[in-house]
Parts: sequence; C-alpha cells; structure tokens
Amino acid sequence: MLVSPLYMLQIYDRVMTSGSYETLTALTVLAVVLLAIFGAAEGGRRRVFALLGQKIGDKLNTDVFRSGAYAAGGGRQLEKSVSDLAKVQGFFVNGQIQPLFDAPFAPFFLLVTFIIHPLIGLLSTGGAILMLILAIINERTSRESLKGAHAREVASNQFLTGVSNQFSAISSMGMHDRVEAKWKALRDISLDETVAATNRTAFLSSMTKSLRQILQVGVLGLGAFLAMRQQISPGGIIAGSIIMGRALAPIDQAVGMWSNIVRVRQAWADLNLQLDVDPPKDMVTALPRPEAILNVEDMSVAFPGTDKALVPSFMLKMQPGAILLILGQSGGGKTSLLQTMTGAWPPLEGKITLGGRAIHDWDASDRGKYIGYLPQRIELLPGTIRENIARFDEGETDKVFAAAQKAGCHEMILSLPDGYDTPLNTASGRILSAGQMQSIGIARALYDDPVAVFLDEPTANLDPQGVANIVALLRTLKEEGAVTVVATHDFRLINACDNVLTLQDGKVRFNSREECLKLLTENAKAQQAKAQGGTAKKDTGLSVTIDKPKLGSAS
Repeated sequence: MLVSPLYMLQIYDRVMTSGSYETLTALTVLAVVLLAIFGAAEGGRRRVFALLGQKIGDKLNTDVFRSGAYAAGGGRQLEKSVSDLAKVQGFFVNGQIQPLFDAPFAPFFLLVTFIIHPLIGLLSTGGAILMLILAIINERTSRESLKGAHAREVASNQFLTGVSNQFSAISSMGMHDRVEAKWKALRDISLDETVAATNRTAFLSSMTKSLRQILQVGVLGLGAFLAMRQQISPGGIIAGSIIMGRALAPIDQAVGMWSNIVRVRQAWADLNLQLDVDPPKDMVTALPRPEAILNVEDMSVAFPGTDKALVPSFMLKMQPGAILLILGQSGGGKTSLLQTMTGAWPPLEGKITLGGRAIHDWDASDRGKYIGYLPQRIELLPGTIRENIARFDEGETDKVFAAAQKAGCHEMILSLPDGYDTPLNTASGRILSAGQMQSIGIARALYDDPVAVFLDEPTANLDPQGVANIVALLRTLKEEGAVTVVATHDFRLINACDNVLTLQDGKVRFNSREECLKLLTENAKAQQAKAQGGTAKKDTGLSVTIDKPKLGSAS
C-alpha cells in the first residue's frame, strides 16, 4: 500500500533532481515487482474471505436448518434463518467485509503523514475524525428506517409468492388488475421507505466522499505551502495526499455500503437469537417400534405463540386398529388438532403419547419413522415421485411400491412416462392433478407401515373411486393394527370408523359410529318429512350439512 507514495517521493526527490535514468529504471522495476506481489496478496486475501464465508456455512448450515425446522414459526422461520445465513455468507464471499479489515490500519497511515510533516498529520487526523462522526450519524439515522424498509420489501415479496402459487385461480377469475393494484401498493410502500432510507444514507455518503476530496485538496495545498517554505520536499506533497487517501478510504467505503452492513448485522443478530431460543437438537438414540396405543391426556390446542385454546382440554385413548373420525365446521380446529397430535405443533396444555412415549419430547427424526401424516394442503418437494414417497430416504423400493399400492396410485404412477422416476417440479414440464398429488401424499404417509396414521381431508380431491380406495385403506389399516385419525367433512367415511370426535363452538364431543349413523338417518328423515309438508320430527342434534355438522353428546 505504500509503494505508490514512496515511488512518487523518490521520483520527485531523486530522479527529477539527478536526471539518472538508471535510478528511474531501478525504482520502476522495484515498484512493479512490489505491486505484483500486492496483487497476488490482494487476490489471496479475497480468496480467504470467500473461504471464510464457505466455512461459516459449513459450520452453521446444520445448526441453522435444525433450529429453523424445530422453531415455533415452522417453515417460515426456517426460510428466514437460511436467508439470514446466506446474507452473512455473501458479505464475506463478495469481499464486502474488506473495508472493516482495512480500517484498523488507518492509524498507521495517519502516523506516516505525521512523519512527512506534523501539520499534514493533523489535517489528515482531523479529517478522519470528521468522517467517523459522519459514519456514526449515518448509523444512528438509518438503522431503524432500513429495518422498516426491509420488512416492507419482505411483505411485498411474500404477496408476490402467493400470486405465483395461485396464478391459475387469479387468471380464471379475472383478478389480474386487482392483484396487480394490491402488489403495486405494497411495492410502492416498500420503495418509498427504501428511497427515504437510502436518501439519508446517500446524502451522508456523498458528504463523506466530498469531505475526502476536500481533504486531499487541502493536503496538496498545505504540502505546496510547506514546500515553498522549504519544510518538505516536492515529493512529500504527492506522497502526503496518497497516504492520507489510504487512511480515509476504508471509512469512505464503509459509509457507502452502510445499508448492507446494517442488513448483515441484523441477520447475524437474528441468527444468534434463533440459535439461542431454538438450539439445534443433537442426535438421539433410536427407540424401538412403539406399540400402537395413542393416549391423549388433558390436551388442549392453540396456535403456536398464543394462549387462547382453539380446542379445549380432552382425554382420549386409542387401542391398536382403532379409527377416529374428526368432524367439525371449517376453522373449528380440525387441522390444528391433527398437527398437534403428530408433534408438528406444541400443545397448549397436557400431552399425547404413542406407545407410552410423549410425542413432543420424542426427537422428530426418530419419531417420524412411525407416524404417517397427510396435510390438508399437499405440497410435494422437488424431486422424483419415488423420493417423495420414500420421504427422501434411500429406502427399499419394495416399501415404496407397497405404499403406492396401498394408496391406490401404483398404476397411475406407472402410467407416467418416467414412472416412479418422474420429477416433481415445474421445470420438468410434468404437472400432476390435485387428485394425483393427493394419492402420492397418502402413499408418503403410508411408507414403511407407520404405527399411527393421521389424514387431513383425504378425500378432498378424489373421485368416487378414490373415495372407495380411502374406505378400503382405512379397513386395511384397521386390520394391520395401526391407529388412524381422520379429519374430514366427508360423512361417507363414517362407516369405516369406530368413533367420532366433533369440534363445534369450542367444545369436544364423542360419539360412536352407530350413534352417528342413527342420528344422520333420523335427521335425514326429519328433513324429508319437513320438505314434504309433514310433521317434522324432533331435531336429533346432527346436521347432514357438510360445513357445520352437529353431533349430540355421547350417552
């Protein structure tokens, strides 16, 4: 870094006064060799930064993924944590951290300016202090505004992701203009806040650059004044200006990229907080296959992070082969109850055990082998059909085939051009129907014969043959001794269940299958008599409307 100023100093003070071509040649060759070494060293330093970013990822990838996966926020927290880690890594890999490593050497360069002349050193030091003050003002005034602008940008991008996922519905219902207006409104708010925050940082950044140039002019002018008074040599004029520039450059660069520094610092703080709140779980000893006994002990359900019970406390014990049907109005808590029973959500109170083991205290990587779960909204991961059914395990092919046959989708998969190796992503051009994805999701839930199976609206996207397959599947699971819990609006599944749990108006009620069938029959007759103008029978307490079933209390 000192080659250029020293070279200029020697040229003006030695070569120009002596006229020696040999001295000029020797100085030039020496300067070129040293600058070549500098280039190699600088390239090596950039490579060290890149390797450091890679090393951070190698060390934290597993912890960040596990912490995000186990966090209360679920998938969104995982996505945020991985994004935060990517920001930190990019800060190193792209060499943006370099000015922060250069800044500690500023005092050394300022000391050199004092060696050239104390007045030049004082002017350089005063300029450095002014630039630091501007950097601190920039930090104080831009921190919160940049955080707010980033939050608005995230909201805008999330809305755009939702538009992408629902584009077919938007297109078919002519929602383009309104969706575009909504997105533009969100985008405009984000841009307004970003511009407002950037304006402040840009103003201070431009002031810093202007101050740096003013200082360079000042050093040149002061150097000329001192040279005329014979206090420094002509070479000291140029050398003092260059060395002061070396001292102030890191501060100038840091102020110019301050918004990015704020984002990376916030990402690092969020990562530390996340790893403290939800530390990654260590590998645990795998437990043997549990007995198919599901026991719910005074468990209540609430959305994660809230203390208002969505499903009140209740007791339940299911023996091997038992099938429980969960009915209830939309938004009544059926899906939330299933997610809590599978261990994805923590209970508000109480606990649930499988084979005597508390599900929520059981490591998910071990527990998941014995639980099958079909979510209400099927989201298959990019990969092949085989990988999705096998839960991305190496797995035995026979187990994959068995799960698909049990789910009734084996023949459908074989009919695809690549069979079980068909890729499930938009880039492949292969788009499955909702019913096909539902069947593959059911096969995934049945892979490797789980002890407990939880199905959320398994007939939602299926044709009558698919519904018949589900009924046959429930009977098969009963014969195999698995405990099965099904949340549905489909009353056709009542014949295949043992008991019915109804969620309505914040209450939990239980009925046997026979009671439900009797109540449904009586209610249907009552409605038919009323429609024909006859005397309506007394309301049985069970409505055949799918949206809001009403079960009477168990006797």
